[in-house]
Amino acid sequence: MKWFLLPLLVLVPLQTAAAQPPVAKFSGGMGHAKPSSPEGFDALSRLEILAYARTVAAHQDLTNTASLQSYLGRPKVNAASVAAWMGLTQARLLGNFAKASAHCAPADPACLPAPAGWPALAADTAALDALPSAYAEWTAALASFSEAYFREQLRLAALFPAITDEALRLDPGEKDGWELPDKAFLLTFDDGPTAPRGNTDRTLAMLAEQRLPGIFFVLGEALQQRLALESAAGLRGLYQGQAVSAHGWTHTSHAKRPDWQDSITRTRALIHATFPALPERLIFFRPPYGERRPEAQAFLAGQGGSAVMLWNLDSQDWNAAINADEVAARQLALMLLWRRGILLFHDVHPKAATAVPAIVKALKGSGVSFLGAAELFPEGPK
Repeated sequence: MKWFLLPLLVLVPLQTAAAQPPVAKFSGGMGHAKPSSPEGFDALSRLEILAYARTVAAHQDLTNTASLQSYLGRPKVNAASVAAWMGLTQARLLGNFAKASAHCAPADPACLPAPAGWPALAADTAALDALPSAYAEWTAALASFSEAYFREQLRLAALFPAITDEALRLDPGEKDGWELPDKAFLLTFDDGPTAPRGNTDRTLAMLAEQRLPGIFFVLGEALQQRLALESAAGLRGLYQGQAVSAHGWTHTSHAKRPDWQDSITRTRALIHATFPALPERLIFFRPPYGERRPEAQAFLAGQGGSAVMLWNLDSQDWNAAINADEVAARQLALMLLWRRGILLFHDVHPKAATAVPAIVKALKGSGVSFLGAAELFPEGPK
């Protein structure tokens, strides 16, 4: 049984700050479980957590420079950043397994007591080997996905902070999705707006049809170009029900450009002028590629109490190597694994408009919530 079957969409990838490894994709049957109920969501979540914990445990000796260089095939790595990321990952897996196991029945797949610590969770991964045969395709797909996803995330951690990204925070005030409640998610869309009747319009129409809130991180230059073709009132109507935040004036690294502060303030000023009802504290800043300076959060805090907003569930929808079906499957797998977070999509590409409804359909009845910025941060960033 497959999760979903969506049409193939091929895109040209954006230029990234460093070469990307093969993207982690998930494909496989779900056995007898489905994520369309709270019990089903937790059952699949437990299996995902155990599969990823097994992969992490198998590679937890990657703590020194030489072993990291060999595994990643990169001459420059940061073992200290990897150690910090590894510790956070293990703690998150422990906490998530406790949540996923809180109300399970003994007959449910991998219904185990909450482990007392990381060694106990690593030992509990043996439960994957005792699952009924109906789960064989699922667990095989999980093992493959977990290995590829682990390599993705380890690479990001190993490059940090020479190349900043979503792997670790530079400041505790940054928002990256881990601060959200269990089963709460935020949809975000980068790089727009497109020209009228383009992919931004289609993405907004999809959200309106699905009655879903999100945050659109716009480029100041693109917003200025759109305003030359359409009135501010027209844009307010188009984005009605959605939040708008800053992605910088142009899509360039804000860790390297000398005018990074001007890029942020200029974009925020244009957003505020176009959408004056939007509270300044909810005009977040998402740095292109996740690349920002350590002082960016303090600077944003002084801009009406705003914050840097990253992500922890990357759809890779910009990548030509992954189609819309695979984007939906990847995000669903990550939602089951991490149980909360900020989903990253791009409204300049068409995949999100197809993938998001498939995700919502798969999770209907699961107890998952898609919340807006004002609901998630009612008092503003802290």
